[in-house]
Amino acid sequence: MTPEERRAYRREYYRRNRDKVRAYGKTEAAKAYRREYYQRNRDKLREQRREYYEQNKEIVKAQRATYYEQNRETVRQRQDVYREQRQDKIREQRREYYLRNRDELNARAREKYQRNRATENERSKLRSLKNRHGLYPEDRDVMWDAQDGRCYLCGGELERGRRSHVEHDHSCCGKDRSCPVCRRGLACWECNFVVGYARDDPARLRRIADALETAQRGVEKRKAASGEQLRLLDV
Repeated sequence: MTPEERRAYRREYYRRNRDKVRAYGKTEAAKAYRREYYQRNRDKLREQRREYYEQNKEIVKAQRATYYEQNRETVRQRQDVYREQRQDKIREQRREYYLRNRDELNARAREKYQRNRATENERSKLRSLKNRHGLYPEDRDVMWDAQDGRCYLCGGELERGRRSHVEHDHSCCGKDRSCPVCRRGLACWECNFVVGYARDDPARLRRIADALETAQRGVEKRKAASGEQLRLLDV
């Protein structure tokens, strides 16, 4: 009997005796036989499975996906029980796998990080705008266009991303949130921090500006005098 004829015979036998075969397969004797057979032929069976998978990859993936969709809860419960019973073994296997493939895994992680960094940064900014300020991307675009892409405080060009901030009155919604009532505009990173540290007080900022101008005039005079003295010393 050829291998193909043997497989055909087994399929026909199983079709005619399905209930009997299934009932026997659940007995302890059958389970013990399968365990013992697997132990004796482990490498051979694993190689056969790998070869079959490589030759029928798409079919196997489709079958697994279909089975999972039809038995989602059963599969998850079985996986939970397996992980619970073999926690130490699973951790050891993962550690060994990482040690064997450390360079490749680290290189893959760095490549993925570089590939997704810009996208993830923008995505994080959009999540922050929605959760903290109630703004969707189109709302921010309206504010951006109304300000011609410039900081509403200093007039400098804004950078899209984390270096442009929704500047608002902190006395209304607090430090990390805003609403249409307290929102003042888009500001650059530096101006946003200056206003925050000045406690949203324009008078404080004017006093700071006046004091800075006065102090700077003194600095310029001292620099000029220092330069004259240095020239005299050089002579």
